[in-house]
Amino acid sequence: MRKVAVENKAVTPDRVGYTEREWEIMSPSARAHALGMTGPFNSEQFAQIHDGLVSPNQDISTAEREVIDRHAAKVNKLTDDYHHAYDDYRRAEAGVVAAIREESRLRQAFEWRMNSDVYAPPTVDDLNEVKAAAAAVRAARKRLDESGETLGVAQVAMNTAKAAAYRARVVVRAEENRKVSDAILRDRGIAVG
Repeated sequence: MRKVAVENKAVTPDRVGYTEREWEIMSPSARAHALGMTGPFNSEQFAQIHDGLVSPNQDISTAEREVIDRHAAKVNKLTDDYHHAYDDYRRAEAGVVAAIREESRLRQAFEWRMNSDVYAPPTVDDLNEVKAAAAAVRAARKRLDESGETLGVAQVAMNTAKAAAYRARVVVRAEENRKVSDAILRDRGIAVG
């Protein structure tokens, strides 16, 4: 996993391991994923992720920054929860693979001894080992299913929190744009309702 210190300044593509061209053609969600690996959610990253609304040369306003950073603690916590859930899911995946390999090894050894004219046939203990290994596979798959559900819930919660921060910022920006438009109209002597 890529780790880059984010400090309190804008994140440029090269700082997260991408060329300008790669960054240009990446979707906002892909950029969000890349930036999510570099440090805590904050208004600087937010401006980079959603640069469809904020051009690279345009600073986000103080009001926008404040509303984004108000959401930061929740977003950071839910992002951490998601990464923990993802790590648990990958461990569960590895557990299934290991359990299947062990069950396959024991079953093959059992069947080989059953069909061998040279070695003694397998014992009841050998059979019990195979059964236990099969049970371990079922348990590992159950853990994988459960961790997958947990991961899905964590991902939805994280994305919902980020979307809420995004929507809050859009509302603030729209209100600021409206005020500017109203001021221009008033300067031209046009009544504003």
